[in-house]
Amino acid sequence: MLKKIMVGLDNSQLSLAAMEEAIALAKAYGAELRLVHVLTDYEPGAPQRIAYFDGYHHPAMSQSMLEAYQKGWNKFAEDYRTWLEDKVQTVSLTGLDLSSEIRLGDPSRELCAMAKEWQADLIVMGSHGRSGIMEMLMGSVSNYVMHHSPCSVLISHGNSAKARSNELNAKDLISI
Repeated sequence: MLKKIMVGLDNSQLSLAAMEEAIALAKAYGAELRLVHVLTDYEPGAPQRIAYFDGYHHPAMSQSMLEAYQKGWNKFAEDYRTWLEDKVQTVSLTGLDLSSEIRLGDPSRELCAMAKEWQADLIVMGSHGRSGIMEMLMGSVSNYVMHHSPCSVLISHGNSAKARSNELNAKDLISI
């Protein structure tokens, strides 16, 4: 029996399709739903660290560089909080018991940790379908989560869900 379903979101069409599948499952089982995102410094839009080499050949950041980076990171994190809150507002129209969480770190490990802490019964997430060299170079969050999760994992490839161009609208979510 599914009582707690966690969905990992990364602002991709595949993760939005996974969210639709998680909503449908939560409705069918009367389960709680948690929308989660893990902030990383390598995702699109994240501020880049700018360093220079000091006289000792060590990377260094000046105080102004550090302040600019911190300002950029704060804006980046706030934009994601706003983005996730928008998803929560939209999904809340379905009447589901709903919560959300944002963390900072390695998405693979953080998703597993969040599932364990929240005692999730299922993690739903999208897969970018990387394999071979691309998976080795870039990693695969879904592969790691499948092998290390404390609960069952459903990987959505977006085939069965109604993937949209950019945003889901409330009418679509309520009709699921």
